[in-house]
Amino acid sequence: MTTSRRVVGDDPRRTTRPPASTLAKGIAILESFGPGRLVLGVSEAARLLEIDKGTISRLLRQLADAGLLEAGDGGYRLGWRIGELGAIWQSSIPMEPVMPATVAALSREFTATVQYAAYNPTLRKPVITFAVEGPRRLKVASEVGAVVPVHVTAVGYAIASVLDDEELHACLATCEWDRYAADTEIDAGIFAARLDEVRKKGWAVVERQFFSEQSSIAAPVVDVGGVVHGALAVLLVPGASSKEKERIGQAVREMARRLGEKLPRSSRATGPTR
Repeated sequence: MTTSRRVVGDDPRRTTRPPASTLAKGIAILESFGPGRLVLGVSEAARLLEIDKGTISRLLRQLADAGLLEAGDGGYRLGWRIGELGAIWQSSIPMEPVMPATVAALSREFTATVQYAAYNPTLRKPVITFAVEGPRRLKVASEVGAVVPVHVTAVGYAIASVLDDEELHACLATCEWDRYAADTEIDAGIFAARLDEVRKKGWAVVERQFFSEQSSIAAPVVDVGGVVHGALAVLLVPGASSKEKERIGQAVREMARRLGEKLPRSSRATGPTR
């Protein structure tokens, strides 16, 4: 017997099984919101989460009472408490004082979408913590808080390339190896082999793995103690010349290096051993 997996918030990366506990149901409701779903009604929530309308209606009211949702015309939207918690979370990131300016500067230089993804050692996945959209909206959810897969993104490759052997093994063990596009590589062995090239260059380029019309270039951000904190990435439309990709890769690598030098030494043992 298999359990179905639902796409949450119109984002193919955010899938989960039908929630069982009350807490899981509340979290699933919040995760149902996304760029393509800013308002959620009772009937729609019940259908998406496969929960009866009476339970959904009660949970929506409770979330609204807590400030996590706001009731309005057409349904519920995210509430003020979500924004407050998001600001608290973002301010807790070690690079928060310098990252917005860094991401904005790279976006202007390359007229492209730029992201910073922090490595979450609990999820063992990158989480977008800063993002600036370029002039062309790419088909990727670059909203802050998005959890992105390791095996199809440049930030995933960049981060994986500097993890120590034990953490890399654990990271790959949690990877679901889902196929997102026709060219998605889902072989763990091939992924591991490609990391050697990333280590040599100091930056990763991934094309047509997540979405067929998207490529990305990223470099890891490592502190002075050798611990990886995340990766800085530039998102592009595929087709850039090798010379252009080399130029962007070197620039991103240098910016990531400078960011790493500004970080306090971390005690987390996720740094490179090679």
